[in-house]
Amino acid sequence: MGNMSPPLMERFVVNELTGCWIYRGTKDADGYGRVDSTVAHRVYYEQMVGPIPEGKQLDHLCVRRACVNPEHLEPVTPAVNQARAIPYRKWDRPLACLDGHEFTPENTAWAQRNTPTKVIWERKCRACIARRRRKYRQQARDAKTQTPFPNLLGK
Repeated sequence: MGNMSPPLMERFVVNELTGCWIYRGTKDADGYGRVDSTVAHRVYYEQMVGPIPEGKQLDHLCVRRACVNPEHLEPVTPAVNQARAIPYRKWDRPLACLDGHEFTPENTAWAQRNTPTKVIWERKCRACIARRRRKYRQQARDAKTQTPFPNLLGK
């Protein structure tokens, strides 16, 4: 591996658990580190390993967009990079929903949300979905049994 300039050495912190070098400088809206107009992981890879092969992109094997550790980056074709990215992002996601239910394969549903610029896949908690459905159905049953405008009917 090559040498890294001192300013770049100061711009990341090492996550001891994962081995990721988390970039602490400017990040774009998607969470990628930026060094001037270039994504940070490209800068670190090129300084430490060498040029990225023609027609290849760097895939984060650790699935953390802010990671700039060259050992966590692999040059792959755009098709391979895209196939690996959908829909699972291991390190960027919480382990449980807001109500504390663990995201296991049995308790996880995937929902597609479209934005003006891209499609986003989100995890949903099946236990929370079921609870919300039960609550909605109970409210619908209660609404059917209530008399509309009870004061008008003298009840």
